[in-house]
Amino acid sequence: MLQPLFIPEWKWDSIAMNFVGGLPKTAR
Repeated sequence: MLQPLFIPEWKWDSIAMNFVGGLPKTAR
């Protein structure tokens, strides 16, 4: 997993939600 430090945690939270939301729960 890439972890660009220039992305604030709150931004990551939003990205994570979109990323996880776009994948089937079984994929995790």
